[in-house]
Amino acid sequence: MEQAMMLLAGLGVPAGLVAALAWFHLIERLRLQELVRALAERQQPLTAEMVRILAGRGFSGPPRERDRRRGVMLASIGVALATLGLLAFIGLWSSGVDVAVAVGVILAGVGAIPGCVGAGYVILSRDEREDGDD
Repeated sequence: MEQAMMLLAGLGVPAGLVAALAWFHLIERLRLQELVRALAERQQPLTAEMVRILAGRGFSGPPRERDRRRGVMLASIGVALATLGLLAFIGLWSSGVDVAVAVGVILAGVGAIPGCVGAGYVILSRDEREDGDD
């Protein structure tokens, strides 16, 4: 029973963080929607910056910089999940749980997905070609 609680807590904390981030993102979008509604009622035009934010493109840097930022963030998430898998393996193995290897490998494998995508973004951001050239 104690191992199940540890596993539930280990998986529940990241799930709770993701849910909290989604909630804050929803609140932000609702505030932007209220701003647009207020501007429309007063018949004021939307600025280009507001349209870009509403379209989901709040970061207005060059595509290379966006790729680098996304890549570093995804690679960091991948490393964090892989570390969580290693710590889960060590913690479960030391307490004598038989599925310790499976839990550690699953978490590390899940962490490999955003880690590899992030590495790809970082590699793409280092491309020497100018933006728009093929």
